[in-house]
Amino acid sequence: MQKNNFDLLKQNGFLLFSKDETPFTEEEWEQLIDAFSPDKKPYVERRISTTGKSAFATVYHAKLQEEDYRCDIIEKVIGGPKFTNFLRHICAGRHVEASRVQSHIYPETGYIAKHIDAELESYFICSCVITLNDGYEGGEFVLYHPNGTTMSLKLPKHALLITPSWYSHEVKPVTKGTRHTMLAFIRNLDEQVH
Repeated sequence: MQKNNFDLLKQNGFLLFSKDETPFTEEEWEQLIDAFSPDKKPYVERRISTTGKSAFATVYHAKLQEEDYRCDIIEKVIGGPKFTNFLRHICAGRHVEASRVQSHIYPETGYIAKHIDAELESYFICSCVITLNDGYEGGEFVLYHPNGTTMSLKLPKHALLITPSWYSHEVKPVTKGTRHTMLAFIRNLDEQVH
């Protein structure tokens, strides 16, 4: 029996898509980078993350107003039918949506401690990390699989990483340069799945 993508996601702990494997066009990549540019969007330092229990972090979050969550680019690219259908395929046909989008800038020494996204919202089914740059050192994404396996991933520029939202993970400190990512937390509208 062939496994579906959601079974593979749970078994492997993650799915990683290169730029060409994502549903985004070159223009959409540029729009995402531009929408979250530190030159255009104010970022504020966060020393404690809102994800998980005491997930200590030194990271800069985009300072988004409520209307920013519904800006045109987010609606079109992340909330649009192309990305939603891509996610539905990954989530075995479940009715899903990107219910929360944020951007993180990790300066040197920036990190996020081990945490579980689903502790923030139990209806999160998977979490997406979209990398917006490269040219930094450190900043590995570390995933702790429930089977006891630990995986450390150095994400390339313009990649899309999808993980189950109930798997523990962290971002190791950046040792040189700046790491810039966009996050999308995917809500299961059908039911809570774990």
